[in-house]
Amino acid sequence: MLFVIHCLIRSYQIIHPFYVFQIASIILWSLDDYYYYAFCIALISVLSIASTLIETKKVFSVMAVLLATVDFYS
Repeated sequence: MLFVIHCLIRSYQIIHPFYVFQIASIILWSLDDYYYYAFCIALISVLSIASTLIETKKVFSVMAVLLATVDFYS
């Protein structure tokens, strides 16, 4: 169950409207031959997504440990 929630949150974060806007910006900058700006936007977006996914993974690891120590039937 925890894995399913984790996957849903991860997929939502990647298709967040901000990142959709970033993709549109990359396309528009590229069409205007501003490849340097498009590359910078892409790099920053990838780093941001990676950072978010790493942080989410850490939080879910802590949650899994906490859930493993809780006795629900007492």
